[in-house]
Amino acid sequence: MKLAVISDIHSDLESLEKAFRMIRHSGCDRILCLGDIVGYSHHYADHLNGRDPNACIQMIRENCDDVVCGNHDLHAILKLPSNHGDIGIYGNRR
Repeated sequence: MKLAVISDIHSDLESLEKAFRMIRHSGCDRILCLGDIVGYSHHYADHLNGRDPNACIQMIRENCDDVVCGNHDLHAILKLPSNHGDIGIYGNRR
């Protein structure tokens, strides 16, 4: 079985489309996405052309067999532990 693994898409639709073309060409049986489908660091603010988080999510839904949420994905849906003060891990270390 050939397995393709993708990650750290960060809303970059153009690169994601290119990756799926390469994966289809290689004949992989399954595709695993390791997260960070959306979001990007402030360092990339000058490179926003071609970024489309909604289209990236849709493309992942249509093409990936398994998906794991990354920290940027969790942050986007307010599920990152740092958004929950009662968990006490990020920022509350002593």
